[in-house]
Amino acid sequence: MNNHRFFTAATLLALVAATLSAIVVLGLRAEAQTSASVGQRSSQLNKLLDQEWQWRMRDRPELATAFGDYRYNNRWSEVSVAHEAKRAEVEKRFLARFESIDTTGLSERDRLNQELMAQWLKQQIEGYRLKAFEMPVNQFMGL
Repeated sequence: MNNHRFFTAATLLALVAATLSAIVVLGLRAEAQTSASVGQRSSQLNKLLDQEWQWRMRDRPELATAFGDYRYNNRWSEVSVAHEAKRAEVEKRFLARFESIDTTGLSERDRLNQELMAQWLKQQIEGYRLKAFEMPVNQFMGL
C-alpha cells in the first residue's frame, strides 16, 4: 500500500512539475507576444504622428514653409468657415485614433507623445467650438 501512495505522490509531483513548466513556457510566450504588441503599438503611434504631421503641413502650407518644408509653397491655407469645420472633423478623427492606442508598456517618450498629441487635438477642437478662427489676431499670431 505504501508503494501505491509513493506512486500517487510521484505522479502528483510529476503533474505539478509539468504544469509549472507549461505555465513558464506559456508565460514566456505571452511575454513575447506582449513585447511584439508593444512594438506594434509603438510603430502604430509613430506612423499616426507622421500622418497627422503630413496632413497638417498640407492643410497649412505657410506653417510647412515656416518649418522648412517647401512642398506646398504654391498654395495658401484655406480660411473659410466650411474648411474650419472640415479641419475640426479631421482633428476629431485623429484624436479618436490617438486615444485608441493602448500606451501600456510603451516607452515614456511614446506615452508622452500620445498624451501631448491628444491634448493638442482637444485644444484645436475646442478652439473650433469657440470660433477661435474668427479672431485673426491674438497674443500668439497675427494676420
